[in-house]
Amino acid sequence: MYSVRVVGRFQRVGGDEWKHVYCERLRFLKMSKTRLEQRTQLAFLLHRHRLSDSQVRKIKASMASLLTRNSGGATMVGQLLRRLRSTWRKRATTARSRRAAAARFGYDLQSYSRNFDDGNIAY
Repeated sequence: MYSVRVVGRFQRVGGDEWKHVYCERLRFLKMSKTRLEQRTQLAFLLHRHRLSDSQVRKIKASMASLLTRNSGGATMVGQLLRRLRSTWRKRATTARSRRAAAARFGYDLQSYSRNFDDGNIAY
């Protein structure tokens, strides 16, 4: 296959040969870089070279799984969001517990009665 290097909307294909390829913005955002390169390579092979129908079918069949499969970007974004959400929750509960712990006093009944017995010794 040919090596493809993405340069904006243009791609350099092979040695010194330049092929201007318009990359749809939506597809560029949905596909990973390697999938985009594979799709561009497939388009280059199908349109630049005159291939027979059987060759086209073979190439499409071999690359169909690569072109239709989910690139995993949505899974990675979902994992990142779940991690961030859990981190935010942990920090919020930690801050809440710190504020609540600062306002709490741990008196037992005997200490409380000693402080507020008006000087009378009852025991």
